[in-house]
Amino acid sequence: MPAALTALVDSPIDLTGEVTVLACPGPRFAGGTAVRFHMDATAACGTDPYLVLDLGAVAALDATGLKVVAALARRCRENGGELMLCGATRPVRALLAAAGVNQLAEVYDSRRQAVLAAKCA
Repeated sequence: MPAALTALVDSPIDLTGEVTVLACPGPRFAGGTAVRFHMDATAACGTDPYLVLDLGAVAALDATGLKVVAALARRCRENGGELMLCGATRPVRALLAAAGVNQLAEVYDSRRQAVLAAKCA
């Protein structure tokens, strides 16, 4: 099974129908892995408006990984919701901020905080 799909399958998913939680594959979210994850995540989420993306396993992102996160944020907004990020390390948070992705998606310390924020949105 491809790593991106394994991350989707192994990721706990909130089944409320309001929030989908997916774990981003690591340690490097880049290139083909990021593209495959985007396709799989889009299919798994359907039209769910709220997505929590757990970046806890990610140590580094490249431009493709950043574009995927931005695209998922746009998809959530188009569906009337938001993308919430969680579990990002300081270096990953710094990279998200430098790329402006933190303007598209709120970054939370924990998965629990992100899910609660999504449910209260």
